[in-house]
Amino acid sequence: MKYYRTGDIFRVENKIYYFISRKDNLKKVSGFRINPTYIESIINGNKFIEDSKVLIYENSGEIGIYCFVIVKKKENKKMHAKLINYCKKK
Repeated sequence: MKYYRTGDIFRVENKIYYFISRKDNLKKVSGFRINPTYIESIINGNKFIEDSKVLIYENSGEIGIYCFVIVKKKENKKMHAKLINYCKKK
């Protein structure tokens, strides 16, 4: 395997390049490269959030960005209500 500046990993056989994966976790969404780790760092900066995980899922051409959060225990009741209200608005 050989790394290229683009971040893509390729395998070469008989002068044909085969794409394997990326060396980072960037995903392309609507023409933009999205870094889930960067989104997680922004979310984790919130004082009510203990940890988060962002997943970008693609199925049959439809793309979804999902964020899972762990709320700090002492803030659980407050944050739970805020998250539910926020989701209802969306």
